[in-house]
Amino acid sequence: GIGYTLAAAFNLVIERAAIKTGRRVDLIHIDPQHIQSSIETRNFVADTTNFNTITNWKAKYSLISGLDTTIDSFFNH
Repeated sequence: GIGYTLAAAFNLVIERAAIKTGRRVDLIHIDPQHIQSSIETRNFVADTTNFNTITNWKAKYSLISGLDTTIDSFFNH
């Protein structure tokens, strides 16, 4: 798969929703109110190869197609 930072994922939500709605919103960053531990600030991208092999499971959607499907479902229901 592809790793995304939270900021990139949030911006992707904004972008995909804007395509559907024609409206764009701004992402606002607010600094943390307390000192962050290393686990809260680290970057991590999992390699799911072993899990996929053992369980014969594969993600049905990429992040982009999952967002598009989710956004579409809000407009269709």
